[in-house]
Amino acid sequence: MTSAGGDATIAPIRPSEGDWAEFLMLYRDTFAEWERESERRISAHTAAGRYRVHALSICGHGIGGFHVVDVLHEPPYAVLTFVAVAPRWRGRGLGLRLVRDAVLRHREIPDAPTLLVEAKAAAARLYARGGFRPLALDYRIPHYDEPGTETPMWLLADVSDPDTHSLDGSWLGAVVRQMFGDGYGLGDDDPRLTSQLARIPERVPLASASKLISSG
Repeated sequence: MTSAGGDATIAPIRPSEGDWAEFLMLYRDTFAEWERESERRISAHTAAGRYRVHALSICGHGIGGFHVVDVLHEPPYAVLTFVAVAPRWRGRGLGLRLVRDAVLRHREIPDAPTLLVEAKAAAARLYARGGFRPLALDYRIPHYDEPGTETPMWLLADVSDPDTHSLDGSWLGAVVRQMFGDGYGLGDDDPRLTSQLARIPERVPLASASKLISSG
């Protein structure tokens, strides 16, 4: 069996290409229903250029993983929306490779907005190793398929300047409003949105990535 190291490449894919169906199958098999966006939405946003989907292809074995970055302009921010590795290829460092690839590709965009990622604890440690820094924030995301339900998550940001110790709360509030509205379908009066906005201070401290990594 291939080591999936030098034999793996990461490249953009689009809905009009033949491997799109394989990507969607891996997406469907990886994420629980409450975490998944509709496949129609993913395809439409990718075709429009808003979603940047990159697949990790393993020579002779098809798609072994992928990452999806959502880039928005009002307010300016981006989200590493999904990262996945197929079960047979896990434990080989490909998840970290995908995270680092997404970070580096985003940084190459002229005037790239801050890149964020939502993650459960185990995945948050992976993102911290890949360059993200956790926000010291009580953050909870709503479920797509269960109205009124939410799950605690880490919110992390790719902040390359080590002298940056916090993010502007008003900017983050606008980002959360947009994410919860456009991404999760919440109205402005949804208590999950209003309570999350109330938990965002004027300045949001960046916590220690090293402490998050060592907590595992």
